[in-house]
Amino acid sequence: MRVYVEGPELERIADIVKEVARVYRAVIHNKALLLGKLNSLRVDVNTAFTDTTVGFFADNMELEERKGVKYNITIYVNLEDDERKIAFIVAHEFAHLVFANNLDVLRITGKTRDNSSPITSFIRISPDGEVYGNNMEEFAADYLSRYIVKKLYSEEYSSEYAEFLKEKNSRFDVVERLSKFFGKSLNECDFIDDFQLVDDDNSQFAVVSNDFWYAVTTMSMDTVINRFNKQTKQTDGYRKLCGFMNSCEEDKIKMDLLNEYLKKSEEYFSEV
Repeated sequence: MRVYVEGPELERIADIVKEVARVYRAVIHNKALLLGKLNSLRVDVNTAFTDTTVGFFADNMELEERKGVKYNITIYVNLEDDERKIAFIVAHEFAHLVFANNLDVLRITGKTRDNSSPITSFIRISPDGEVYGNNMEEFAADYLSRYIVKKLYSEEYSSEYAEFLKEKNSRFDVVERLSKFFGKSLNECDFIDDFQLVDDDNSQFAVVSNDFWYAVTTMSMDTVINRFNKQTKQTDGYRKLCGFMNSCEEDKIKMDLLNEYLKKSEEYFSEV
């Protein structure tokens, strides 16, 4: 990972970037995929051109812009923003890096039973060319960012950061409800791909705490999507879920439909 800052006043933000990367490395058991992506990452830290800190993630940068890297994160920082908010935005862009597919440029692997292919862990393309899952990825990136920042800072939140998180509560709730179909809440886990070693009859085996988050870190979300579709008795359940998520935060009717869909899905999963 290479970090470049626009000026000396942004050096402390470069330190936050490095700390966020360190925490991600520390909370993932399956490090190989992440380390490969970090080795091909460039992070640029610049002064914000708006009144708030924003970030952008780029995959498959144009060849002439790569300078030896595949991925780029650009952070535009308002130095007056709360440090946790800045760290959250940095962690959000790193979440997109975690979700990036660096295994198969042809997208031959990772297909689900409806024959869709992975662009990232959450974004997929169907045989008819529809790309879906963008909002799902944004929600999951925010959820994961909150988890990382909590690991990064042990002291109480500032009122500014608390208010910032409050605005994202609907996103957190959706990801929490969906991921808990597949195991423990991430908030109860020490690792994103958390597992426990269990001894039974003089043998030892691993029990994954949450299949959803384990799949995210191993680029195996097709297994989770197939399970979701089968459990909800639909061939395109995940695709429908992503459809309900489109612009749902700005549209109360869509948010109501999404919550109704999640509630119905919870009923299907509770039947097992």
